[in-house]
Amino acid sequence: MQGSHRALTRKNAVPSHRSHSRSLLCLAVACGLLAAAGAASAQSVNGQVGNPDSWHSEEFDADWGLDAINAQYAYARGLTGKGVRLGVYDSGTALAHPEFAGKDNRAIVMAEQLEDGSFCSNTSVLTGDGACFYSRGDQAQIQYTGFNANVPENIRRIIMSGPYVQPGWEFNTHGTHVGGTIAANRDGTGTHGVAFGSDLSVAKWSFNGVQEWQRTATGYNVVRIPRPSADDATIARMYADMNSQNVRALNHSWGLADEPATLEDLDGYLFDPENEAYFNVFGDGSRQKGMLQVWAAGNHNENVTPETAPQAGLYASLPRAFKDLEQYWLTVVSVNQQLTLSDFSMRCAQAANWCVAAPGSDIASTYLGGEGSLQGGLVTNPDGSQSQIEIRQVFDAADFGEALTPELQAAAEQLREQVAGRH
Repeated sequence: MQGSHRALTRKNAVPSHRSHSRSLLCLAVACGLLAAAGAASAQSVNGQVGNPDSWHSEEFDADWGLDAINAQYAYARGLTGKGVRLGVYDSGTALAHPEFAGKDNRAIVMAEQLEDGSFCSNTSVLTGDGACFYSRGDQAQIQYTGFNANVPENIRRIIMSGPYVQPGWEFNTHGTHVGGTIAANRDGTGTHGVAFGSDLSVAKWSFNGVQEWQRTATGYNVVRIPRPSADDATIARMYADMNSQNVRALNHSWGLADEPATLEDLDGYLFDPENEAYFNVFGDGSRQKGMLQVWAAGNHNENVTPETAPQAGLYASLPRAFKDLEQYWLTVVSVNQQLTLSDFSMRCAQAANWCVAAPGSDIASTYLGGEGSLQGGLVTNPDGSQSQIEIRQVFDAADFGEALTPELQAAAEQLREQVAGRH
């Protein structure tokens, strides 16, 4: 999934599009806060203080990550996150989910300030007059896929009957999954969060997304429609709200869709004076009251070993340029159930001084419609991919006439098989 804050200055720069990381970093956030959490009551409903084994219930064991980080020992000491407020900055965390019931959870509204001094309330206009950024943290992002008028009916039928991106809408459940991994209730059903006693403050970086099938110069493609994004001032107000609510740690399970591949490229962004004010929006969020920020090292789709995995991403590396942020920054890489680097995770590399590893593969947590496991907490797109939806050629426009001939039907079937083989 992707979105954007603003373009970063850099010669031959890539756009600052964000994609959700497969490293489910909220495990590290909540685990790190357990030691600072308030004490639980002497007797827990599902476990006993002083008895780690008593916390091993079906609900606990439903998520392998809890045992991997030895959470039961923290619970046995009375540390459950109670009295601590944690933050999620993601695609929206559906606080109406029953796993978040009975808590002092709070939604943060992000709204662009308009020229007349009022604040945006737009929820549907993507471009042109009336387009401005607005989001509520407790509302999951909606993503809609449609057809442009230039896609003929016969091509629509092929798309709708094949293994392609399908029309319709869906919730982006990533933020709800992240929130559940942090703070889902220990209530005897499903699974529970690491700091299940904590409260959440949640913000949403994304506007609702729209994409459509279009006939382009290269064929029929899925094309994203531009949408509003939060400006620097709106992000700064989000941080101010998090701090006013005494959020102790804020989870960012996202990064650039195209991270800098080399240290030279990375430093080109980090040390460019024109980017300093933008990066300081994020840094000031911690400088104000000492809030910890936890960042995905990043994810990739390369065939590499853990030793040669790509370096940690841009936001995860900010202390490289802003030394005072190191005490507030935590970069996290993902490990699998064998406790080795997940095959999609970037490595610590230049962020090693503020980097840790945490479970991030096949984590069971909350999502819209129930509970289950998402690979690394990443939402699966309609085309089966587990990252941003790929904009790729599916049909060659020159192949299609006014009617779908038997020859074209056979070609379409062959193409379906080729595409299916890549998923």
